[in-house]
Amino acid sequence: MRKSETAFDKIKWCLQDVDDFKDLIQINDTEEKLAKRYSLTQTIAGNKIKNRVENLLVSCWSAKDYLKKDIIREIGEDAGKVFEKNLFAHEETDLVQYLADAIKHGGIDEKYLKQNRFKDKEPKLEKTVLSLSNQSVPGPMKPTYSSEGDDVPGFEIGMVQYIIEGEIHYNFDTILLSIKITDNNNQYIGDAISLVFKFTNYLKREYNRIMRV
Repeated sequence: MRKSETAFDKIKWCLQDVDDFKDLIQINDTEEKLAKRYSLTQTIAGNKIKNRVENLLVSCWSAKDYLKKDIIREIGEDAGKVFEKNLFAHEETDLVQYLADAIKHGGIDEKYLKQNRFKDKEPKLEKTVLSLSNQSVPGPMKPTYSSEGDDVPGFEIGMVQYIIEGEIHYNFDTILLSIKITDNNNQYIGDAISLVFKFTNYLKREYNRIMRV
């Protein structure tokens, strides 16, 4: 079996670990037939979410090594170098590398990361963000509930109703959980979970291109 299968399975399992937190949000019927009630009956400790995202980032970087070994074994060293070069054309690769190295070793290896585009920005994982929204509502204003902090506090939302141009829109259709990435000046860099999805897509694309899967 190719190591790529194991690599992508690990990422999938880690993503599921993170996604499981969204299942703690209860969605129930209300007296209004079309409306739902949303509640989180307990506070979710932010460090629990952050720890799972940290595992996810480390698994992503390990996956890169697994895929490279597959390529070298089946095609050769030069192909492995091309795979890695193509990945590093994307700045997300540098960001995953930096974060994974810092998480795994409790700090970074300056020599190992000397070419990394983010080494001077010292990116780190920060606040947990939970947002519920209705993205199907037309226009720029969407009904949204958002919580940001070290923890995700419990909540209860009795009914979501939004009227625009005489039409009533009910409920949320999107639930997102994210971890902010900031630099050493506390400037926002991106979202760790979105970063994982982008990087995983790059891995698959570059791997399949070279292996001609």
